[in-house]
Amino acid sequence: MIMDVKAKKSLGQNFLIDENIINKIVDELNILDDSLVIEIGPGKGALTKLLVKKAKYVLAYELDKECINYLNLNIKTKNLKIINEDILKANIKEDILAYNDIQNIYIIGNLPYYITTPIILKLIEDKLKVNKYLFMVQEEVANRYCYLENNKEYNALTVYLNYLFKTKKCFVVKNTSFDPIPKVQSAIISLEDKEKENVINEDYFYEINKLIFRQKRKTLINNLKDKFNLNILKEVFNKLNFKENIRAEELSIKDIINLSDNLFIINNIFEYAYAKINLTLRVFKNKNDYHPLNSLMVPIDLHDTLIFVKSDDDKVISNIEIENNVILKTIKLFKEKYNVNSGVHIYLKKEIPLSAGLAGGSSDSSATLRGLNRLFNLNKTKEELESLAKMIGSDNNFTLYNKAAIASNRGEILKFIPNIKEVELILIKPNFGLSTKEIYDNYQYIEHLDTTNKASECLINGDISNLENYLFNDLESASLLDEKYKIFKDKLNDLNIKSYQSGSGPTRFSFNLNSYDILKKETNYLVIKTKIINGR
Repeated sequence: MIMDVKAKKSLGQNFLIDENIINKIVDELNILDDSLVIEIGPGKGALTKLLVKKAKYVLAYELDKECINYLNLNIKTKNLKIINEDILKANIKEDILAYNDIQNIYIIGNLPYYITTPIILKLIEDKLKVNKYLFMVQEEVANRYCYLENNKEYNALTVYLNYLFKTKKCFVVKNTSFDPIPKVQSAIISLEDKEKENVINEDYFYEINKLIFRQKRKTLINNLKDKFNLNILKEVFNKLNFKENIRAEELSIKDIINLSDNLFIINNIFEYAYAKINLTLRVFKNKNDYHPLNSLMVPIDLHDTLIFVKSDDDKVISNIEIENNVILKTIKLFKEKYNVNSGVHIYLKKEIPLSAGLAGGSSDSSATLRGLNRLFNLNKTKEELESLAKMIGSDNNFTLYNKAAIASNRGEILKFIPNIKEVELILIKPNFGLSTKEIYDNYQYIEHLDTTNKASECLINGDISNLENYLFNDLESASLLDEKYKIFKDKLNDLNIKSYQSGSGPTRFSFNLNSYDILKKETNYLVIKTKIINGR
């Protein structure tokens, strides 16, 4: 048995010797059953000896052969494998193929201070599916990595890590916990996956993030003015309520994302795809395999953003995963009709909820028509684009124009309503969808007075109190046959919130603005403040 191994300064070795800290670190990892723990730099096995007891497998990377001999002699267990390799050169993805029955992966390490950042960046680039990373780093580095209030160490790397991960500075480790004793204090940090903020173009966000921290003593404008026109910067700053002398470290991560998104949008052709609601919806008897309708439709100030960039191929890059992407179908039809050979990349920032019944897909499709028309300088009028819009969907003609209208037949015949008043409202969406097919299958036609024209008059006059007297949706009775939807509406009634169904989707809207805080507190519904707009 090797009794001891001397720390090598060339490898940045400081061996952890404090048993209380050792136990605390392993407890912080919170290892689940059926786990593989990857340990970076096990040294003399202070952590390893506990990890092999808690994990199904431990895979350790150690560069020091003397330490490997020590580990092999002192930790005799079949679930430990040690690889003699520099972690920066290791092919971890290939090395873990042998553990294909494992459900949970953790990575832990007492990282050499001089290569801490390269190791963490390498692990991120490897794109492993990891439950949690837990690292011992220099305390100053921990403060730089974790997003803390009034953090003087805040820099581009802080933003990058905290965009990707939920970071946490777990606890400080005194230098006396090591042998030999280092000159600085250490800290344990954890990185865990999280749902990332919506970003239009990640690569562009990373570029802007680096630019604004390029020289920390400079203002944001001075760091950006070599790449962007000063007037454009001032326009974006004004929109985001940034002071002209603001510095990067004064911005939150959300601020930097908004800055990146707005700079990307303003420097490219873009279109807003506005959601719509049906204030009234009259549905008539089935006629030739469809139900004619008469409906007061209005656009609302909730929108997706589409940015158009010429490319060699056609691609949609979205901040969320979308099935049956209607945008690609729209690109194909547009290019075929107008003999366009160039490809296009469309960056989609999705804000309209999916399966909400707010015409999000139709609006994205119509915005695509408008954007492609501008990108390829075809100068087609909206009237000329109508034929394509109608081929794609019934709501597409309305979303092409983004103007309040009374829609009839399938929804494609529009009578526009000029000069409507903008009216604030809230949207309430439950965490389930409704089947349009089932709703129409269950729909029973009933004769009643159609108050669509009365509702439009109220909207023109801004008479909201009377407007509510004329709102209706013929599909609501069929929708309420769905037990979950009935419970949803009953819950709103119990909270004294008067609400209305829009179209055949599950989303309801209310003009009771005070209900926003109540719904946020009392329910888990998606609640959005927005307003009816007069076309944009």
